[in-house]
Amino acid sequence: MTALPPETDITNAASEAAAKTFFTNLRAYLSGVLGAAGDKIYQDQIAEATADAGVTVDGTLLKDGGIVLAAGKTVAPGDGGTGLEAALTTADYGKSLQVNAAGTALELAGPLQGFRNKIINGRFDVWQRGTNFTATNIYTADRWDIGTSAAPTAITVSRQSFSAGQTDVPGEPTYFLRLDKADNAAWPRHKIEDVRTLAGQTATLSFYAKAGAVTTHDVTVNQIFGSGGSATVAATVTLSSANVGTGWAKYTATIELPSISGKTIGTNSYVEINIIPAGGAVIYDLAQVQFEYGLVASPFEQRPPGVELGLCKWYFERRTATVAYRTFACGHVNSGTQARGIIDFATKRTSPTLAFDTASNFRVYAGVSAPAMTAIGSEDVGRESCTILATVASGLTAGNGAHIQANNSTTAYIDIDAEI
Repeated sequence: MTALPPETDITNAASEAAAKTFFTNLRAYLSGVLGAAGDKIYQDQIAEATADAGVTVDGTLLKDGGIVLAAGKTVAPGDGGTGLEAALTTADYGKSLQVNAAGTALELAGPLQGFRNKIINGRFDVWQRGTNFTATNIYTADRWDIGTSAAPTAITVSRQSFSAGQTDVPGEPTYFLRLDKADNAAWPRHKIEDVRTLAGQTATLSFYAKAGAVTTHDVTVNQIFGSGGSATVAATVTLSSANVGTGWAKYTATIELPSISGKTIGTNSYVEINIIPAGGAVIYDLAQVQFEYGLVASPFEQRPPGVELGLCKWYFERRTATVAYRTFACGHVNSGTQARGIIDFATKRTSPTLAFDTASNFRVYAGVSAPAMTAIGSEDVGRESCTILATVASGLTAGNGAHIQANNSTTAYIDIDAEI
């Protein structure tokens, strides 16, 4: 029979080998004296003593700490390179542990600090251009346009509201995007500025979706190198499920973005995200879209409304009258038929293009006269301001001050567009 092992100092790292020998001999002794019952006593006592450690002794996991990492990495004892530290690599730098969707374990996720979501307006809160659209290849919700592979017969994109207190999509979102198409392929598309974004990295796209009838969908991600740049490169995408039901469900896609080493980056490069419902007639609803670094979808990042609007205005800004005679710009009259005014706006990523509502919806207010415009345009356009040129038929006096205003219109608008 195996003898009872002698007392051994196992309190320091230098005694690790001795500790292993001691526990091996102790287990053998108890098994020899009490058989299977002795072995169980050994395991129970060690498990109790290490209840919070989640360690393995002699190859037997005595207490599972319940931490599971991505790609099969687990918290194991730190003996000889099988511990948590050994399971991690330099690619895990900056990641964090989060509770998984089932609430049963911890998993390795991307960093949880702010701005981890590369999608702007993924919650569909900002709709500067309106809330209902019937054309393709135009922007709808801010930062979202509709791509097509063929001209559809009929298409509508609209802002829809969640019921207060619903629980199908967490976080109490207010709105979602609805695509209603009669035929052909049309889909929501998002462009993330700069093809360097997550290049050579693994990323995760997550979103909630449902359809008017059971259908399918797909996700594609492309690296667009811009004008004068290298040819488009498609990323490798693994979608959690191609099937879409009539109730809200969360979908994830793992994206392997290729390295851009050796590529030429041109003007206006971007990463293109396409969420593509099946061809043919379908109603497709989309909510809480997130694109982030790492193998795991973290909870949706809810940025403050003012921050999200500011991010949108880096690309596009619509100034709308809202009151009948809103002043858009101030300046001076330089002739009997023309005035100039300076308009300031949020800084844009590049010098924008300005577009205007019908000229007659604007006027030049110059003290005693306020003639309607016959033409409106812009010059000296910079990233933060420009000059508006206002032309009228007659009635202005050179040298007077001038306000460029809405002409009894609450819907007159000026678009300041620096989209990719």
